[in-house]
Amino acid sequence: MKNSGFRSGIILLAFLACDEVADPTPFVEESYHHIRAAWSADGLTGAFTALGGNQGIYLVDSSGSNVRVLNPGEGIGLTWSPDSRWVGFSAAGSLYKILATGDSLTRLTTGPTHHRPAWSPGGSLIAFRSGGLKTLNV
Repeated sequence: MKNSGFRSGIILLAFLACDEVADPTPFVEESYHHIRAAWSADGLTGAFTALGGNQGIYLVDSSGSNVRVLNPGEGIGLTWSPDSRWVGFSAAGSLYKILATGDSLTRLTTGPTHHRPAWSPGGSLIAFRSGGLKTLNV
């Protein structure tokens, strides 16, 4: 597997940011901007967006190992399906979903302002922002 250029400490910092750590040692190199980490519903996998040189959506095991690219390029506002099989995101103002294996990238909407998707607990809807709150049957 190709080295993604990330160290596992980067991921742990993103997911442990809300723990009771008084003064965590930063592990993130200045050349990368990591945003919007999200845990899968089963707690086994984290997803995060990287901006900059290695832009894309990445997955990492809960141990902090096995960092891998899920989808290169733009992708923000990550949300996991309740069964932990799919990751939803927005890119270029449209909504997408992709299997956690990296297969079956599917465009769900074609709007210029569809952002911040959130999967419903039952798995049948995605809520998102687009001049207000809207829902989409998936």
